[in-house]
Amino acid sequence: MKSVEVHENPGATRGQIAMLVGLVLLGVIVRIAFHPQAIEPMHRVVANPAMEIVEGHFHPHSFGEFRYGLIYPAALSFALFGVSLASFSLYPLLCSIGSLILAYAIGKRIGGTRVGLGAVFVLSVLPLDIYIAGRGEWPDGPQAFFATLALWLLMVAVDKDKRRQTLWVGFGCGLALGMSCLVKVTTLYLVPALIVYAVVNRKSRWPLVAAVAGLGVVFVGETTLDYWLTGDLIARVRSITGVSAGLGDQGGTGYSVSQLSAYPKKFFLQPLMYGLHMYAAVGAVVYAIRKQWRQSLLLLLWVLWFFGYVWLGSSSPTSYRRLSQFARYIAIINVPLAVLIALWFASLRSWVRWGGYVLLAAAGLFMANLNVADQGERTIAVREAARYLNEQKDSHPVYVNLHTDSALRFFLGSNSNRRIVCYGRTSRLEEGSVLDISSIEGAYVLYDRNHVEELQRRYPDNAFPREVVSPPAHWKEVLVISNPGRASSYSQLRMIRAVAKLPIIPQRFSSKLIETIDKTLKERDLVLYFVP
Repeated sequence: MKSVEVHENPGATRGQIAMLVGLVLLGVIVRIAFHPQAIEPMHRVVANPAMEIVEGHFHPHSFGEFRYGLIYPAALSFALFGVSLASFSLYPLLCSIGSLILAYAIGKRIGGTRVGLGAVFVLSVLPLDIYIAGRGEWPDGPQAFFATLALWLLMVAVDKDKRRQTLWVGFGCGLALGMSCLVKVTTLYLVPALIVYAVVNRKSRWPLVAAVAGLGVVFVGETTLDYWLTGDLIARVRSITGVSAGLGDQGGTGYSVSQLSAYPKKFFLQPLMYGLHMYAAVGAVVYAIRKQWRQSLLLLLWVLWFFGYVWLGSSSPTSYRRLSQFARYIAIINVPLAVLIALWFASLRSWVRWGGYVLLAAAGLFMANLNVADQGERTIAVREAARYLNEQKDSHPVYVNLHTDSALRFFLGSNSNRRIVCYGRTSRLEEGSVLDISSIEGAYVLYDRNHVEELQRRYPDNAFPREVVSPPAHWKEVLVISNPGRASSYSQLRMIRAVAKLPIIPQRFSSKLIETIDKTLKERDLVLYFVP
């Protein structure tokens, strides 16, 4: 391998600018083409408060509703473009585009134009980044963009010679860091990596002082908004402290050695999210430590500190509760990893380098396509239910299970006057209460099997009215959707069923597998009742 020659580039040529624009456009096209169109439980945590802001009656309760850096941009998008999945996805898409540009800026700064352009390409075909760019309810994309912006601004600040420039850029770093915390407060656990870098690379304390000032401005603004909305200056802190006590199901109390292996296992066993990128990331980190540690010091600190905290850190400020380790949490290090991969590839022979880029792109786009197929069924089923309701001329309310309610509202359209009521336990009902729907009349009731079963698995105490699963005789089925036709996962199940019948498959295994598949293919994904 040859080391990458790092030098100052006074400016990009027209050809390089054109290539950058082309790569960013590629990233945008890929993200739009592979929009997941998914319905996830966190839809309502962000979408419903955003719609309340537009309607003028927003009063946050749960910890997710205090993510102002996620909810207010969604509300602005709803106000400008109406309530839809497209408008809901606009903000994370813009943040993803911003991350692509930051990948170029950081890569160019530490390794030249070739590394910058390579980093944009690597990030543009990363399945996880493609996926979160279409998920308005997930905070990980916007959080990663603002955190990476803070990282880049700190790199610029420590290199400035004039105090005034240092102060302004450092202040911007603090603002960006604060904006990231407004999306998801866990950004704070990466602050020590920034402090170490600033101390190592500059004797002056001014970049850190300015960054603290910028972070303080955001904190004061958030505290003021908390008080205005709730009458409590530390409402968000209380909400986080309260919810962290209930994270045992996802993270757990006490330290466990198994958590050390969680993310490496996810890297190599969850290609739908990572493709082949994480295989390349391992080599890139090793290369950077051995050959380019000075140039890539901040990126290495960012990545390694991230793993150190998610392995050993606590999700609670009051007691030790190990962190949940979902695949999407990696998003905050997407740009640093993309830059490190491009830095490593730049040191390889040209045919190896281009082969690596081709493999990453082929695997990444293939997995992104599978993600779309896998997430499509719920969207199709709920959209069909909304289409049916829109065709009816009545104004009867519709009772819908928790977490499908905001998605149904998307598809009904912002002009719909039909009232949507949740059944099952919600944060807006008193603790332990369940909405009684046994005596309703003149209303529709929607049952989304996928979400009800998922919620009952994750939250066994989240009761659902028995009438929905075993409806009374006078409830009329007006719409039944079994195995949505345009989704591919059911086709994949049928293919697996055919393979399981081959003579080479042990009968004991194949019979159990076929039984499970047949049961799934006979189940009804969504049922819409009318109660006269």
